[in-house]
Amino acid sequence: MGNQAQQSQYSNFAYRVLSVDTDSPASHAGLQPYLDFILYNPEANDQTLLSEFLQNSLETPLTLTIYNFINQQTRTVTLTPKLTKHDSILSARSLIGTEVRFERFDDLHERVYLVEGVQLESPAYRGGLGCGRMNKDTQNARRSARGRERRNGVNE
Repeated sequence: MGNQAQQSQYSNFAYRVLSVDTDSPASHAGLQPYLDFILYNPEANDQTLLSEFLQNSLETPLTLTIYNFINQQTRTVTLTPKLTKHDSILSARSLIGTEVRFERFDDLHERVYLVEGVQLESPAYRGGLGCGRMNKDTQNARRSARGRERRNGVNE
C-alpha cells in the first residue's frame, strides 16, 4: 500500500520545457519554451529519468506526449534524440536540444502571471520584464478572451 502512495506522488508532474535550441530535435518538433510540458513520469517508467530514456533511445524516433498550458490540450510529437552538444553529462539539452525542469503542471493556471506593464528604469525593467513579449499563442488567447468580454458587455 505504501508503494501505491509513492507511485501517485508525482502523477501531476511533468518536464517543463524551459528553452529550445535552434535547429534541434525539440525545435523541429515545435516545442515551445515555458508553454509546453513533456508528459513523462519516471515512476510510470521503472524510475527511468527522462534523460536516461532519451539516452537509451539515441537515433530512434520517439513519440512524446506534450501538454500546452495555453490551450490546455495535449498533442503528440515525434523526435529523434541525437547528440546535439558534446557535454560530459547526457541530458535533455544535449540529446534533444531543450532544457527541462520536473515540476507540477496540473495547477499551473493558478501560478502563472502575465506582465501587462513595466515602468521604465524600474527593477522589473532592468531585469528584462516587459509587456509585448508574448508568443503568438498567448496573444491569440488574450484576443479571444477580450472578444468574449466585449460580446458579453464587459468593459476593459
